[in-house]
Amino acid sequence: MQLQSFIEQNNILSPSQFSFRKHSSTENALVAMTEFIYSKLNLKHVVVIVQLDLSKAFDKVDHRLLLQKLKWYGIDSTWFASYLINRSHITTCNGQKSKSAFTKSGVPQGSVLGPILFTLFINDLPLILKLCLLIMFADDSNLCFSSPIDDVTRMWTNINTELENVTAWMDRNGMQLNVKKTKLLVLRPNTKQKIEIVPNVFMSGVKIEESSSVKFLGLTVDNQMNWNGHTRDMCKKVYAKANVLKQMTKYCTIDTRKTLITATCLPIMRYCCTIWGSANQYELKAVDRAIKYCARIVLKKKFSENVAQDLPSLG
Repeated sequence: MQLQSFIEQNNILSPSQFSFRKHSSTENALVAMTEFIYSKLNLKHVVVIVQLDLSKAFDKVDHRLLLQKLKWYGIDSTWFASYLINRSHITTCNGQKSKSAFTKSGVPQGSVLGPILFTLFINDLPLILKLCLLIMFADDSNLCFSSPIDDVTRMWTNINTELENVTAWMDRNGMQLNVKKTKLLVLRPNTKQKIEIVPNVFMSGVKIEESSSVKFLGLTVDNQMNWNGHTRDMCKKVYAKANVLKQMTKYCTIDTRKTLITATCLPIMRYCCTIWGSANQYELKAVDRAIKYCARIVLKKKFSENVAQDLPSLG
């Protein structure tokens, strides 16, 4: 796509944005965030993650403002104007058609261009943030802060300042934050002396309550960084899918069973394993049991039989 090539050649996307660029994925975004957390905790800093939630982000993109931004990036907006403006829609139900209605905002979802245009629309958001690390993947955004334990008061001030900046940017750009779904995760360093840390963060006059964990791009991050919540949720998903396949694959060949398990269960366990793989031995044993459960379905073995020696041959 010419637009994608132009964006890459001119290095238009912000370094904070991990979506829709070559050699970048959700795992890259998560690695960047977890590396920030670990590095700061090793310095005995308090780490705070503020997870923003945009309400109907793709539907609220202002067409006129988007075209202005495209022009600012050096992209000819003539074709995009005809693509976005005066798009009409009709709904059909039980053979009856509604009146034609024009779309006043938003980018076409389900299209190739829609996500890219949205990414360009919010590409200037990082420019207003000077006091934090911003990690974005399309409309998913995390603000990462850190501070020495004896300077947390200043950190709360910095967080509130940045949230005011974000809110102002959203207002100027016609976007809306869902304050009720905005989450706050506080990670405290291991110290001999326990220090009371009470979050004091507000958005639009509403206090953001502390959460014990947040889910970002499919990875559950908890305030202990032990990955217990993620591995347990992951195993539940694997068992649920495996049990369905168990009923479906009774009369399938071993190759078919292997293909189905490989396509449905293994991707769940492989996703971001480079990150959650540091979980404690108890949790990793639970993951190992889930893997062997899937292997027994493939091999049609009883659940009392040992399959450890068969795992290498299954890949």
